[in-house]
Amino acid sequence: MLPLPLVGSFQQLPLKLLSFELSLFGRRVIVNSGTSVYGDSEERQRQRGTISHSTVVVDRENSSEVWGAFRVARRAKVFNSKDTDNGDTITLSASHNGYQRLNGKPTHSRKWEFSNNFLVVYDLISGKGSHEIDVVFPLHPEVKVFDINEDMVVLDIFGKKINVNFDGNGLLELEKSSYHPEFGATIQNYQLHYRLTENLPISVNTRISW
Repeated sequence: MLPLPLVGSFQQLPLKLLSFELSLFGRRVIVNSGTSVYGDSEERQRQRGTISHSTVVVDRENSSEVWGAFRVARRAKVFNSKDTDNGDTITLSASHNGYQRLNGKPTHSRKWEFSNNFLVVYDLISGKGSHEIDVVFPLHPEVKVFDINEDMVVLDIFGKKINVNFDGNGLLELEKSSYHPEFGATIQNYQLHYRLTENLPISVNTRISW
């Protein structure tokens, strides 16, 4: 029987489209960063922003335009969502149009393929022109990071090792951030960022194995 590690893969919330959460060994590993404040502030905008979610950021822009503390304009929409179950492997896929307002009309498509001991995330950004792509994976505060280099990292969750390998032309970086499990709560965590700037189309494949 296959595990079901994905949560909220096709969320309709416009700033976190095609994001997901991953739990392994009964523990959260990859998360969306949550919200701790509701006033109109710079911190509120950061927590709401696409950069705080486990998805792809294009040109450092949100996938939908943010107005004030609660309003959103030009909302991104999901299309072509599919799922298949082949017994040994489950595959989910979808695309969204949130970045088509940018030059070259980038479109983000994501496919998840998972089995008993691995998850592969395939990201394709199609369109035209040169763009900065940032594949973001916020980590739960309990996750420890070891042996990071330009395209792979080893994670540890209570003694259980998880290997994350990126296949693309980018560079992997680790950045401090914060996780907000509830209103008023802020806990330091880390984010994995796999960044590259190239002409579209751009593909990045991330293999997570345990």
